[in-house]
This record gives sequence, structure tokens and C-alpha cells, in this order.
Amino acid sequence: MPGPVFCHSERLTYRLVDEGDYEFVRSNWNNPHVWRRMPINEALSRDGIAEWVEADETMHLLVCSDDDPETPLGLVYLFDIAPRSGHAELGYWLVPEAQGQGYATEAVDRCLQFAFGDQRLHKVIARIFAANGPSRRVVERFDFREEGRLREYHYTDGEYRDLLIYGLLSSEWDSA
Repeated sequence: MPGPVFCHSERLTYRLVDEGDYEFVRSNWNNPHVWRRMPINEALSRDGIAEWVEADETMHLLVCSDDDPETPLGLVYLFDIAPRSGHAELGYWLVPEAQGQGYATEAVDRCLQFAFGDQRLHKVIARIFAANGPSRRVVERFDFREEGRLREYHYTDGEYRDLLIYGLLSSEWDSA
């Protein structure tokens, strides 16, 4: 049985991740087409996924099409949420078949509504490989600013990759 519905956007339903979703998250997190685009250092086991999803300072939502709300398309999440300091980090990924259809943009928009509206955070950051043009374009649509470049920071597939740090302040976010 899928986890409970958390919220909706124009075309998408967002469900809380539950134990029945761990295999979907694990298999896609460990899919080279997904992890090569993310600044992660290791594959995650089912237990590792459970620990990550259940951490107190995180909020993970499965992204599902309204047409089929039981079949996940990906994940959007806030992690390292620091309520006292008012910041969190944004992450997201979609299965390859769901990419290029505007779902990531729609999911990030809904996640930012939650971060800046419901949670009243002051800042959201995102870490993205410099070579990941599609993901960079998603955050740039919301006026995230490139705040730093960690040169040759992450070793993947036999090469070092630059990692960009993007940031968006609540005062810069346009909820309209």
C-alpha cells in the first residue's frame, strides 16, 4: 500500500515515502543513470535507504503522476533541515523515462512552496555537478544563484567533477 498523500501540484501527487517504497528508492538511487548526476559517494542498501528516509532533519516525497498516483516517477526532498538557522538543502531525481517533461521543475516548485511557505525557511541550497545542465536549469528557473564552485570535488567514473553550490533566499523566491 502506498504511503499517504502529502500534497498535489498541477500534474503531480506527492506521497510520503513508506517502507513499501524503499526498493523503488534503492534501485533508482543506485541506477547509474541517476547517481552519476548526483553528488553521492556510495550505493545505498535497503537499510541505508530506511535510515536516510527516517532521519529527523529530512522530508522525502515520492513524485507521482496524477494519472497514476501509485507509481512513483522520482523523489524530491529537503534534507539537513535546520529550523533554528532557517535553511535546508534541496535534492531531486526522476526515473529516466520521466525526465524532460517538466516534472522536476513542477516538483521543485512545490517543494519550495513547502520550504518557504509552510516551513518558513530563510534559505534553500542545492549542490549540482557543473556538467548537469538539465538540473542546473531547473534551479536557475527559480532564481537560485550560483554561490560557489568546488573544483574537482567529486570523483566519479574515473574523473574529478566540479560541484556547484546554488542558493535561494526566501526574499528572492517568487511564489506567484
